[in-house]
Formats: sequence, structure tokens, C-alpha cells
Amino acid sequence: MIQKFFQLFFLIILASCSSVQFDSPMPGDQKPLDKFGAELVGKYYYSDSIYGANTNDPAYNARYFTNEVSKHDSITLISGEISIAEKYVLYTLEIASYYELTKFNAARLSKKHKADVKEVVGKHIVFREKNNDTLININRGDKLLFADGKYYFNHFLAEKKWDVFQFEQKKDGHFSFNMIDEKETSLLVDTTSKEWNPISPVAHISNKKFKKFVANGGFKTRYGLTKQP
Repeated sequence: MIQKFFQLFFLIILASCSSVQFDSPMPGDQKPLDKFGAELVGKYYYSDSIYGANTNDPAYNARYFTNEVSKHDSITLISGEISIAEKYVLYTLEIASYYELTKFNAARLSKKHKADVKEVVGKHIVFREKNNDTLININRGDKLLFADGKYYFNHFLAEKKWDVFQFEQKKDGHFSFNMIDEKETSLLVDTTSKEWNPISPVAHISNKKFKKFVANGGFKTRYGLTKQP
């Protein structure tokens, strides 16, 4: 079994690319910050227990489910962190896919997995993949904005094309890294326009519309984070 969710997670997170881009940094009425505050600098680990719970191939947080491996014919474990420095944010994501050797064809699996490491652990063959990238780098022209208690990572892709990610602290002290869900695209982009590009949609919207989008619960793809002490 090849994880469909693994592929989805790869497309959304590892590519560091949102479902829709903007033609300018958002929110547009805020002055960019020149650095992250000292209270935010540090490392944050992914704290959600299960990713893709409603799919056929969910993935599990290795922090909580490592002991579950022996109970499954196949299971995918995910671990990783986001590191915030004064001027940039990096992420690291590790994915380990376990398959019981007596239940799966190892040769076929090897062809389908583009893993950094392949090894046998107990009765399972394990494919390990490690990825990292930069979410925002202020020194390279990216913009850090703050509005209504939320930070916005604006990552420059090309002229009039910006990825925008949301980062916020929750009332319980934990954090959330938020992205625009694919289903939200139609709220930001005119899909009937001649300029509509389903592969790389760009939103040309006013700051007022953006703030309304946020106020109505925009950035629905959310990943829980906990700051390491």
C-alpha cells in the first residue's frame, strides 16, 4: 500500500507552497517587521496526533505512536519541527513508512518509494525520508507581517506572486501553523476568469477582502505546534 496521504502531505507541506498565491504581501495595510521577537525564537515540534485522519492512509505522529509499529502491517510515522530565528523560519519533516515483510513485496515498494534510507527493523522494511526548507527569510526579501494577533509569513516566489502562511499562538499556549485549503481557493480567486490558472492560482484581492476571509475562518489547513522548552 502506497500512502496517498504521504503524497498529499508532500505536495502541500514539503513544497512549502500554498493552494493559492497573492499578487502582493498580505495583509497589505501592515508595516513589515524586521525580525521575530525573542519570545518566538526557538524550536517547535508538530503536536497533532494524526494527519489525514479522514483518508484511507492516515499518518501518525512518531512522538506518540512509535510503540504502535508492531501492531500494524503498515504504518507511516511523521516527525518534525519548525525553527524560528530572528530573521528566518525553517522546517524539517521526517517520514518513516513501515511495511511488514511477510505482507508486502519489498521490491515493488522500493520502486515506489524515493526514500533517503531503506532498512529492515524487526519484521518491517522501513523507508525513511527527510526534508527541510525555508518558509520565510527576511534577509532575502520575504515579508513578516502581524495583524489581529496573527503573524503572516509572506514568501516571495516571483513578481506579483507570494505564498502567505499564518502563524498564531492559541489561548492554551500552543501554536498553529496555518495554510489556505484547496477548497478555499474559490473564495479568493475568480475561477471563471480568463486569467484563471488551476495549477498556480493567484489572488488579486483588496486588503479588506483578505481580512474578511481571515475573519470568516480562512487558512483552514492547520497544524498544531508546541514550543520546546
